[in-house]
This record gives sequence, C-alpha cells and structure tokens, in this order.
Amino acid sequence: MPKAKQKQNPKHQLTAKDYIKLFVAFSFMGLLTFVVFKVAFIPKDAATDAMVWETLTEHRFTPTDRTTLYREERPNMMITKNITYSEKSGDDYTLWFEFFVFEDAQHAMSGYDSLTTELSQIERNYTNDNIDVGGYRANFVYRTLKAGGKYYYLMRIDNTLLYAYGDETNMDIINQIASELGYVGD
Repeated sequence: MPKAKQKQNPKHQLTAKDYIKLFVAFSFMGLLTFVVFKVAFIPKDAATDAMVWETLTEHRFTPTDRTTLYREERPNMMITKNITYSEKSGDDYTLWFEFFVFEDAQHAMSGYDSLTTELSQIERNYTNDNIDVGGYRANFVYRTLKAGGKYYYLMRIDNTLLYAYGDETNMDIINQIASELGYVGD
C-alpha cells in the first residue's frame, strides 16, 4: 500500500530568520550562564596580618600577636600567624577579634569547622532568639550568629580565618572591621 503524502504545514518550517533568533537566544542564555558562574566563583583576596594589625590600630584597638602561644598549645593546627584583640568586662568578653593565618586552606577550613561546631552548640542553647546566616562561594565561607545577646562573626578566605564576637551592641564595629578587611559574604 503506498504511503500517503503528508502535507507540510508552512507554520512548522523554520526560516533563516528563525535560525538567527534561536542562535541569538541560545547565545544570550550561554552568556548569562557564564556571567552568573563568573560572579559566583570570583575569589576574594585574603587580608594579610599587617592589614589586620593596621585596621585594628586605626580603630584605636591594641592587638596582640599570639602566634607563639597558639603554636605551642596547638601545633597540629599549623598556624603561621595569630592576631588577637579583646575587651573584657568582669569575666565576660564584650569584644573579641581573632585573625589566623594557616599554612594552607585545608588547615584554615579545619579551624573554621571547629569554630562552627562551637557556634552550633551556642545556637542550640538559644533556640528561641537566634539569627543564623551563612554562605560560601569560590574561596570563602562565612557564618554569623546572633544569640543570647551576643553576635558572632566567622569567615574563612583561602588560608586565613577571621573570628569575632561580642555583645550585640558591638555588632556594627565587628561588621565594619570585617568589611574594611574584605571579609564580608557578598
């Protein structure tokens, strides 16, 4: 039995103009995907210990180099530099900044994980009034927590780690210094 000829619907035929439109649309989608991935994977520059020292002193804080102390107490952490600033009221720290430089990003991530575990414990203790924010991109990961009247800020960039906490009244200065150092999760 011979096959019946099928009529072609002129509406289903692609013209050269249609192919150009498809090419432009796919090119635009490809470019948009490239831009999104490029932005998502732009690495941040890590601060140097000199930058941290200078920034803290510009805010009239007196930092302390505790590198030797950390190397003696925790030799397996592979810390090459530690800068700390703290304020105390009675037995309670009202403001604490700590900046670490590790031998490599893997050790910095271990330090980040250790501090994140501590923050998770704090978060569990204050389940009703906490705000927890975190994220990661390219070469950095960060976490902030507001719980029990305290504010905690933690960010790792490459082989460095910035950890700060204090009373909620010090949240603005913590964020300002983190921002000046480029340690913000944007």
